[in-house]
Amino acid sequence: MDTCRKGKLLMEKEELKKKLSPLAYRVTQENGTEAPFTNEFDDVFEKGLYVDVVSGEPLFTSLDKYQSGCGWPAFTQPIEKGVVKEKRDKSLFMERTEVRSNSAMTLARKVAASSMVLLKNSQSTLPLSKHINRIALIGPLVNNRSEVMGSWKARGEDKDVVTVLEGIKNKLGSGVAINYVQGCDFLDPSTQEFSKAFEAAKQSDVVIAVVGEKALMSGESRSRAVLRLPGQQEALLDTLQKAGKPLVVVLMNGRPLCLEKVDKQADALLEAWFPGTQCGNAVADILFGDAVPAGKLTTSFPLSEGQIPNYYNYKRSGRPGDMPHSSTVRHIDVPNRNLYPFGYGLSYTKFSYGEIQCANEFNVDGTLQVSVDVTNTGGYDGEEIVQLYVADKHASMVRPVKELKGFKKVFIPKGETVRVVFTLNARDLGFWNNEMQYVVEPGIFEIMVGSSSEDLQKKEAIWKGDK
Repeated sequence: MDTCRKGKLLMEKEELKKKLSPLAYRVTQENGTEAPFTNEFDDVFEKGLYVDVVSGEPLFTSLDKYQSGCGWPAFTQPIEKGVVKEKRDKSLFMERTEVRSNSAMTLARKVAASSMVLLKNSQSTLPLSKHINRIALIGPLVNNRSEVMGSWKARGEDKDVVTVLEGIKNKLGSGVAINYVQGCDFLDPSTQEFSKAFEAAKQSDVVIAVVGEKALMSGESRSRAVLRLPGQQEALLDTLQKAGKPLVVVLMNGRPLCLEKVDKQADALLEAWFPGTQCGNAVADILFGDAVPAGKLTTSFPLSEGQIPNYYNYKRSGRPGDMPHSSTVRHIDVPNRNLYPFGYGLSYTKFSYGEIQCANEFNVDGTLQVSVDVTNTGGYDGEEIVQLYVADKHASMVRPVKELKGFKKVFIPKGETVRVVFTLNARDLGFWNNEMQYVVEPGIFEIMVGSSSEDLQKKEAIWKGDK
């Protein structure tokens, strides 16, 4: 997950570097400030529009431009109030108001919510009602600005962050009583606030615990030997659970954690990763149903550290890991499975998969069309990520038990059915041999389609090789 996301972000930043001038990039992407009286439009009052250089969104008109003498272009008002977000700045020995494109804020909020993965939702605890009376907000990440941006925050500023506390207040307004208690810190052994947290939980209708890692606990050269929640956070959850109220756990972390105990403690469990500046608003969107979770895990979460490496595409063996007895290449003291497998993720709605459809043999052009009907049988419109896997049953080299070869994210209104179609190419079946040659060997292949790497239906198809 972390590697894929970083790679995409780096690619996007490289594209922006080509599109923008060095100064524009520094100002828009690194929170920089240009020197006063150097802006090319400072003394320009010609008729026209001033737009966001990144999105192209119109922000101001020259009719509202005036000479303030401050050294930067100044405007009395935006074209529309909703297109910008104002930010007061006193860092340069004066007070000024900077603006942020509201569309960028909206996008950051949407991206954060879309990346979150619902891991557990017992008895449909989520989404929460917006008419709830009393909420206990507990945990070291409830009102934290710095850690929620993650280790790759670059020049992100704490003051730009919407905390979970603020996000829920934004969502619900003043009609709800929110009792916030930090409960514990990340590494401090103190349990001094546990009794206060318990009382807050006891007096509330629902408990939302926001826990996880510090930003710099993950990243390059930051391995951890123990992958449970650091410090006293598990003990804090034990205390909150004793209050007997629905317990919603929101996780913020930069790596897979061992969450077997947390899974048992929580009624609902949301993996939020490090959501960034729109953290609180995005979390609130998910918790209160304005966004329906659709994220899937791009890495497997183990039961314990001893299972690592625990990747889904492990190699076949004469003693496969899914055997129910001890004569296995995997473990004899824990189940031979992950707590949450690669590709896993729940929704507020339910999806039903029809029978996989594909021919028994690849076409002469080396293609195979694979399709499946997916029906939204639940009560919410939602998105489902349909996944396609392939396994080579007989090969000259040991091959993985399965490999992801495609996925599609589809929006399905409640009660409706969508046919999802993949075109599999014979080249997708190949591998690099010992001579470092990419080869596609004829044979029988398992074609698998489903909602995760462990929730799949299978069908076989033959590739006879090039004629």
